[in-house]
Amino acid sequence: MPDILAMLFAVLVYFDGVPQQCVVDTGATYTVLTERAAAQMGTLSPVVAQAQLYGAGGGTILGQVRYVPNVGTGEIGWSGVSVIVVPNDQLAGLDCVLGLDLLKRQSVVFDWGKRELRAL
Repeated sequence: MPDILAMLFAVLVYFDGVPQQCVVDTGATYTVLTERAAAQMGTLSPVVAQAQLYGAGGGTILGQVRYVPNVGTGEIGWSGVSVIVVPNDQLAGLDCVLGLDLLKRQSVVFDWGKRELRAL
């Protein structure tokens, strides 16, 4: 059986200049970071709201909504981004999931060969 992590599409995303490897998940409504990843980012806002997410397995994940001024992949950039910060053990070994809240802001191309996300 193939390694499931090798089948995921991951890209390097910069949160106000701080790089983080993020799995692109077109089934995720929101962009989510673990507390570990969020601790590396000095520009996250204080908590602005509490969030309740529902995982693919039906479980509930509690998190905190925070803002980050600028997020980008190198070619694609988003400003005024909200992210949900969850406990470290809630993303199945991942630290970042890039969700539809950002992906739907513009048309993008998934380049599997180069492992890049580009604007269309």
